[in-house]
Amino acid sequence: MEARRKLRIYFDTTIPNYLFQNDRPDWMAYTWQLWERCEAGEFEIFVSDVLFDELAECPEPKLSKMREKMASIQMKLLAESDGVTELASEYIRSGALTRNSLNDCLHIAFTLPMPLSMTVILYSLGTLTTHGTGQKERLRK
Repeated sequence: MEARRKLRIYFDTTIPNYLFQNDRPDWMAYTWQLWERCEAGEFEIFVSDVLFDELAECPEPKLSKMREKMASIQMKLLAESDGVTELASEYIRSGALTRNSLNDCLHIAFTLPMPLSMTVILYSLGTLTTHGTGQKERLRK
């Protein structure tokens, strides 16, 4: 019997941030459910340096808490390439997003060339949207 391939997902900064986002208890609860599945090794997780750059701007003690939780899961770091930077710049040039959203553009650009199963976006209903297929998975199991 062939082993089931893990879902491949990309995390932007909102994921570790919402672990400790006390003003959004609904999103915080969904993120903890997702995180437990990540700690169990259910997913193949990808991140970029953009996530770590954004986290570095977070105040203590939240920063230390997020770093501690991130150490509890396996992540693969994606290398930034000229193609990623060019694509992010094109989003801004085309007016899709503004220069103030450069990091968001970079997160999006990192995900497009990858064969990801999901790009994790938290909705208020606790749903993950599957990249490319539009399928949705409830976080609550």
